[in-house]
Amino acid sequence: MAHRILTSECRAVGSGNTVMFGFRCYLLETSSVSRNWKAGSLKSVQEFDSFGLPSIDMENPLIEILKDVVKCSRDLAQIHRNTLNIIQDKNIQNVVQRNRHKELYDKYDDSLSHIDKLRETCMDMKNNKHSLVKDIKELKQRDRIHQDEMANLKRVNNAKLHSLERKVQALNAEIDRLKELCGEDIVSECTKNELALKLLKKHKVDEGIYKSTIHTLQERNRELRDQMLNLKEDIILARAHKSSAS
Repeated sequence: MAHRILTSECRAVGSGNTVMFGFRCYLLETSSVSRNWKAGSLKSVQEFDSFGLPSIDMENPLIEILKDVVKCSRDLAQIHRNTLNIIQDKNIQNVVQRNRHKELYDKYDDSLSHIDKLRETCMDMKNNKHSLVKDIKELKQRDRIHQDEMANLKRVNNAKLHSLERKVQALNAEIDRLKELCGEDIVSECTKNELALKLLKKHKVDEGIYKSTIHTLQERNRELRDQMLNLKEDIILARAHKSSAS
């Protein structure tokens, strides 16, 4: 009986039949079922409070209670629609966020790959630097050896020149001594000229050998300096490449 009356009331609310709705609410209020329905619906109606809806006073007339229930039901439906819209927006935001995370992870992987390549390049440059330093050290050592050879050749040449000068002085002294012993010129002007020419030729030959040796050493020294300059340029270029890569 109570179920039939309540169903009729709900139909009246849905159809907008105000007169019948009021009449049936009056019948419902005057019947003994009203008290039983109020008591059974109290717990269900109190659930509206958990959604932030206005509380319903179960002591009010039944028609007022039903009006409040309908209003709260409409508000609850609106809350449900808003909640669905919020969930949909959140789902869209989650999709955008996942795509953004994927892009960031891809960029992170690309950055790791780039870092690995930079490390390989840095290692190659370190190895190249080590090789260049070793070559420079060898070139410096060869340059010192060549400089020592040039110094030795200079000392030998100077010693030969001093020796030739002493020999010429000894020959002149010997000529003077023979002149004093014999009382006449043993060596004519022609002989003196021939002797001087021989000594001069020998001196020129020695000087030519000395100059040729010095020229050869100078060429080697120039080549070594050019190689050292090229190595320095390679080191500077390698450092510049390393700075631009980092």
